[in-house]
Amino acid sequence: MDIKELRKQIDRIDSEVLRLLKERVKIAKEILKVKRELSMPLRDIGRERRILERIRDEADKLGLNKTIVETIFKEIIGLCLSAQHRIRVAYLGPRGSFTEEAAKKFFHGAEMEYIPKPSIPEVFRGVVAGEVDMGVVPVENSLEGSVNLTLDLLFDTPLKVCGEIELKVEHCLLANPGSRVEDIRVIFSHPQAIAQCRRFIETMLPQVEVVEVQSTSKAAEVVKGLRGAAAIASEFTADIYGLEVLAKSIQDYHDNYTRFFVLSPEDHPPTGNDKTSLIFSVPDKPGALYEALKPFAARGINLTKIESRPTRGKPWEYVFYMDMEGHRFDDEIKEAIEELKAIASFVKVLGSYPMARKSD
Repeated sequence: MDIKELRKQIDRIDSEVLRLLKERVKIAKEILKVKRELSMPLRDIGRERRILERIRDEADKLGLNKTIVETIFKEIIGLCLSAQHRIRVAYLGPRGSFTEEAAKKFFHGAEMEYIPKPSIPEVFRGVVAGEVDMGVVPVENSLEGSVNLTLDLLFDTPLKVCGEIELKVEHCLLANPGSRVEDIRVIFSHPQAIAQCRRFIETMLPQVEVVEVQSTSKAAEVVKGLRGAAAIASEFTADIYGLEVLAKSIQDYHDNYTRFFVLSPEDHPPTGNDKTSLIFSVPDKPGALYEALKPFAARGINLTKIESRPTRGKPWEYVFYMDMEGHRFDDEIKEAIEELKAIASFVKVLGSYPMARKSD
């Protein structure tokens, strides 16, 4: 068989792949209709993960590169999502922020409309008002602790947590193309990023002026086109603003992760690998917290986080924020929460969602 005939066979296969893609998109649109009738979330992250896991296994059995095949199917899922509904996602901006990077990691290739917001309250407001379908906000950093404003707004608003992302924070030294480290005379960045890269600055650029700005993204924006200037920001930010990476991973501590929540009016159906977050308060008496936690300990439920938060407007009174493994529809979780309600002064389930995979 000559090469022309073989190429014709490939062309026929490509046409069949396109026909099947069209059929998949058609079925995805039918699924959207059913979801709307049943008031189900537009996106099922757990289902997508199961599809990708199955595809990886099948690709491996067929002798195909499972990583490349998984990437192809992520794009196929994104194609179907964009055909169903162009989902609008608000995130804590500006452009090039770690939150934008986390949002794009979470939605992996789906054709979303990403809308930067100037503050965390504005992200919440946009989702509550229906201006956007979902929001992405930071909730916790492994070095700095919880983002208290996010926890307070989860307490105050009706929104649910429907997903989480864990993003490794890697700071880079960025400058305009053609720049060298020895050319740098001034560094711009957010105060937190500057503090996290103090050792690099003192060792490599001890005489350089350091200027604080409101975000790492703003630093990149200021530096663009400015000779002798550099920004401390992410490699993702460099791509957004057309800057060059002069040095990678310049942070003092390399196990630095930020956790983000995905917000929507509804949380996520069970996937078998979930977390649940809730807030509760207990009466001010000895042993009250111990009694509140007993229902979870008795059922072997793993609490991955618990911390106290002051109750605003009530000095010296506290609420407790808690994460646990499992879904609120799981029998053990459901029973434990019902027992907690009988003990606690107040309980609010913030949502159940698929557990994040930590980034490399």
